[in-house]
Amino acid sequence: MIRRLLLAAVLAASTVSVVSATSNVVEEREGLFKAMGREARPVGAMLKGEAPLDLPKVQATLDLIIKNAQALPAMFPAGSQADSDALPTVWERNDEFKALFVKLGEEAAKARVAITDDASLKANFPSVIRACGTCHQTFRKKS
Repeated sequence: MIRRLLLAAVLAASTVSVVSATSNVVEEREGLFKAMGREARPVGAMLKGEAPLDLPKVQATLDLIIKNAQALPAMFPAGSQADSDALPTVWERNDEFKALFVKLGEEAAKARVAITDDASLKANFPSVIRACGTCHQTFRKKS
């Protein structure tokens, strides 16, 4: 009887840990995505001519995108789609999904080197935005 109670307690604690860990990874990855969006908004204004070029800001934004593109693929463990905008295709086509993060990082790294002025910003930053958008089209719920 005592063994059964102990086993039940251990199983209950394990379930709580898994649910908690899943919730945390969803919150963490959403935080990284939100940070990228927040940091990219001012660059978008620069692209539209609504704000002057701030090269250090552009570079910092690209650095963040590169860093997050490396971290994010590991933040989609099996079973972590609950309470998120991730579609089941993330796990069904996981290799393709992860490859898009590689592409995003590569595009951001290329842009980081190439952007030196307004003209190069307009020529290079859109490829980073397209890399983000590709993932949104296939792997994220439409809001």
